[in-house]
Amino acid sequence: MNHQSGFFQSSPPRRFPRGEVLVAASPDRFAEEAAGWLIERRRALAAATGVMPVTALSGGSTPFPVYRELAGRATTDPRALSGTWIQVDERDVPADHPDSNQGMIGRALLARAPPDLQWVPVPVGERADPRRVVATYERHLRACRGGHSGPADLALLGLGPDGHTASLFPGTAWADDGEGGPWCAWYFVEALGTRRFTLTLSALAAVPHLVFLVTGAAKASLLARILSGEADHLPAAALAARRSPVWLLDPPAAAALPS
Repeated sequence: MNHQSGFFQSSPPRRFPRGEVLVAASPDRFAEEAAGWLIERRRALAAATGVMPVTALSGGSTPFPVYRELAGRATTDPRALSGTWIQVDERDVPADHPDSNQGMIGRALLARAPPDLQWVPVPVGERADPRRVVATYERHLRACRGGHSGPADLALLGLGPDGHTASLFPGTAWADDGEGGPWCAWYFVEALGTRRFTLTLSALAAVPHLVFLVTGAAKASLLARILSGEADHLPAAALAARRSPVWLLDPPAAAALPS
């Protein structure tokens, strides 16, 4: 797919061993450009297939302004949020907890949801038994996707300073699920002292269109290593090695890339 659009035009797209990079004009423009690019991507996928794509959303601070920008676009363009949206991952907290990904997505994006938007969240209300949470979410996603090989058509991902993405953290068994295995899993993350619910590595690798949102100079060096193929032992890099993504960056995040 041609990833050119009316956004991210300040510098040409660049190919790396672990994906294609697009850089926003400035940090202040990142949310606007990323939201516009994503709307155009989803429309292009809908035009190709006849239906709006199933889109998987990550939590964290980086996507929040992007989701808020998407919601703002929906005030004048309701189709901007049409279709089905699912979660990439969730913390082991109730939906009304300040740390909840679901709560953040609700505040930033879903408050202006059009009538034809379908939201499929991780069922954290069943958090007493993590096996039941992931089994229920898996069942919901399989029902939503019918015979598709992956849980979504497009997934928005972040990059942690330790190389994690979704809730696939170094030090957990994130690499143990084989192809064709479950879409959902839970892991206890020792570094955080808590458990996380997440789409698995093989499930994310089965998503045709992966998009990483990365901002800030603190991740520039790590990102350069991942894009060059020098850090494939890390979850984000291992995923990028299996399914070449698009990386949407602000200029500080791109600062360590070769010129």
